[in-house]
Amino acid sequence: MTDFAFAELNRRFNGLLVIGTVSGVSGERVTAIVNTAAGDLPSPALRVIGRSSERMSPGEKCLVICPLGELAQGVIVPLNEDPLLEELRQRVASLEQQLSQLGNA
Repeated sequence: MTDFAFAELNRRFNGLLVIGTVSGVSGERVTAIVNTAAGDLPSPALRVIGRSSERMSPGEKCLVICPLGELAQGVIVPLNEDPLLEELRQRVASLEQQLSQLGNA
């Protein structure tokens, strides 16, 4: 695998699931500030799954699921300080570590 191909795979993998904070609600769409390795990044207006966007408010934690690691295609899942959040963070960290080890092999 070339360095470029590995870097692209790593970028997409790291962008599949990102934790964010709701920054605005407009109709059926929600915007969020997502935490990435490069810093905080504002999302475009995205659909919400799991409940109505009207019940979301700025400052609320959310998970952004991004197909192929593309934020513009993402959907927002409300977290509401869900007890599974820490487990999800640990699993993502574990997967990132495994990917990093693959790159060093």
